[in-house]
Amino acid sequence: MSISFGPIYFVSTIVSGLTVDIVNSGPLGKTATFSWESTDIDGTPPKEWRVIINNTQTYLVKDNPIFSMPVPSAIFDKCKTCVRVQAIYPNGIITEYGDEICIKNIPHRYCNSRILRTTVGKKKKHSTFKGSQNMRYARAIKMGGKNAFR
Repeated sequence: MSISFGPIYFVSTIVSGLTVDIVNSGPLGKTATFSWESTDIDGTPPKEWRVIINNTQTYLVKDNPIFSMPVPSAIFDKCKTCVRVQAIYPNGIITEYGDEICIKNIPHRYCNSRILRTTVGKKKKHSTFKGSQNMRYARAIKMGGKNAFR
């Protein structure tokens, strides 16, 4: 038994009018709501839209041209999240992806206070801490008086 589908047509038109509205949703963080224009082709409205996030995650949106998601935290140096939208029509026509719109991720506490451990082109700073009093005394007895503070 074989199943065959009709041809799929790609149209050079793109989804336009992609906008984003970021709303503070209390202690849970922020919510980004993306909306775009529903464009008819030959009087036929799209049956669904394909939303792609950072070229990795894909979602299908039906009925309304609105997509909401929580704004992610900026971890692993991912400072922004980008979204593109594609329209799918009932007669097999699929448009190209529209222009990309990006939002800034919520800065993570750890990323804000991160300090580079190694500095290029600078001398290593030596510590002036010689150890605790008990450790210095033990070193003086073991190694001799003049080597206690090295």
